[in-house]
Amino acid sequence: QERNAIPKSRFLIENDDTYKFPNFSVEMETGTGKTYVYLRTIFELNRKYGFKKFIVVVPSVAIREGVLSSINLMRDHFKGLFDNAPFDHFVYTSKNLSKVRQFAVSNEIQIMIINIQAFQKDADVGTRRGAPINIIHQEQDKMSGRRPIEYIQATNPIVIIDEPQSVDNTPKAKRAIKTLNPLLALRYSATHINPYNLLYKLDPIRAYDMRLVKQIEVSSIRTDDNFNDVYIRLDKIGYAKGAKVPHAKATIHEDSKSGPKEKKITLKQGTDIGQQTNRPGYDGYIVTNICAEEGLEHV
Repeated sequence: QERNAIPKSRFLIENDDTYKFPNFSVEMETGTGKTYVYLRTIFELNRKYGFKKFIVVVPSVAIREGVLSSINLMRDHFKGLFDNAPFDHFVYTSKNLSKVRQFAVSNEIQIMIINIQAFQKDADVGTRRGAPINIIHQEQDKMSGRRPIEYIQATNPIVIIDEPQSVDNTPKAKRAIKTLNPLLALRYSATHINPYNLLYKLDPIRAYDMRLVKQIEVSSIRTDDNFNDVYIRLDKIGYAKGAKVPHAKATIHEDSKSGPKEKKITLKQGTDIGQQTNRPGYDGYIVTNICAEEGLEHV
């Protein structure tokens, strides 16, 4: 947090937090490689700390298949980066519970991809008799009479939540995440509802300035709605007391820790606007003339 200029958390787990295990949030603008980042994080955590059990929780089947496709496409890439570290990945399905046993006992890196709907009915098993229960919460003869979720809980996995605003947005979904018995949870999204312990922030402004995304153009009667673009609003032209040449008051955009904000500046002959803000898009905007003639005011 200190390195990324983000306000430090007071506690890893607040007294009123729903979860009693640490959660860490990473904010990344859509289209900047979020899936790649958290997949690579898995291998980094294994290399640095030896962690091997990871569960990627996604909000839908479509995103689940996208993550699966990404792993298949980048398998050789990650093996090249991490000295051929052996790993296995699979999509959880209730028809192949042997994979859950393998997840628990294997000594390789294990990546389970599961959508929240597959284990949220009913995570608080035993409290609602007669309610539908996912197979993952049911006792299985082929698993020595134990519930599949128990094998997962015993590994104390690291849980990665893809789009948490769509995953654990209900009390039932939060209960389901708890039943995984995570060591910690890493949360990746462009639009966090609750940014637990924010670690890194790649917002639209920064993503654009870093040329990670193309410029977003907004059709609007208010130009300043487009925070991705260079914006200059001329507010006033006049003369300071006793001055012979005019000056202008203008508004530009500047980045702050909480996002883009407006900044009031004074323009004079020769003013380099790029030096008035921390936005590189203003580089090269230099005042060459200010006209204060009534009806023809311009900069």
